[in-house]
Amino acid sequence: MALAKATSTKSASPTLVSMNPDVFTFGLIDDVDIEITDAACATAQQAENYNSDDAEAPLFLVEMTDVNGSAHNQYYSLGKSEDWAPSAGGEGFIAVSGKTSINATTNLGMFLKSLVENGFPTDILATGNLKSIIGTKCHVLMKQTDRKSLVRPGKDASKPTGVLLVSKIHSLPGADTKTTTKAAGAGKAAATVGGKPNGKAAPATAASGNDEIDNVLVEKLMEALAENDPLPKKALLQLASGAFKGTPLHSKAIARSNNAAFLSSLSDNGINFDGAQFSLA
Repeated sequence: MALAKATSTKSASPTLVSMNPDVFTFGLIDDVDIEITDAACATAQQAENYNSDDAEAPLFLVEMTDVNGSAHNQYYSLGKSEDWAPSAGGEGFIAVSGKTSINATTNLGMFLKSLVENGFPTDILATGNLKSIIGTKCHVLMKQTDRKSLVRPGKDASKPTGVLLVSKIHSLPGADTKTTTKAAGAGKAAATVGGKPNGKAAPATAASGNDEIDNVLVEKLMEALAENDPLPKKALLQLASGAFKGTPLHSKAIARSNNAAFLSSLSDNGINFDGAQFSLA
């Protein structure tokens, strides 16, 4: 997912984002199985064909690839440029005005809530690294947000506005699954891949492909426990993010740090885990 390079600087008094429904945008996919293949925290000027009066308006760009291999870019807004700005690496957002959380009713807020409601770990999202969702396989549905009283003039009078949300997670990043799903447009419910019948994601199971990650996580956790014992559960996620930052295994390592099978195996390495914290045996 290529991002356009910034060509202008933020003015002292940013222009408010247009709230004209005629310029609202959303992707063209709906009711399909996809894999999140890329993601970046950026600005409106970096999003191709995104209409905004504020070039610095913060956006979360998500590349969703369908079962036919076609990639679609989805844009999720989260507020004003005077409140939020993308981090230098594009992995998250930083507060400009001092706010500590985004509004739950923003497009990004609704999108992230739909991920959590369908089984995505809140511990991972709590780090603020939104690139951690890369590799998630799920089903998405467009939620219409038009007001019935709104009458739109011109040729786009019938064009709806909405936000694309997750309706079911098939597998989390790093899960060792095979893609066997078909587009839901065929009229049948999508097949579950690595998930439970109720739509909640099942944890990834141990596999030899995780050996490299597991060895590093155990080593880092042992080193950390030697200095501070016990450690809270979130410490392992932070260790995983730090150890694999900037590598192709970053998202998989984050998911692995929250994997039930891996956490259970820690006892084989002399590490106790009671569900809330780690300690040396």
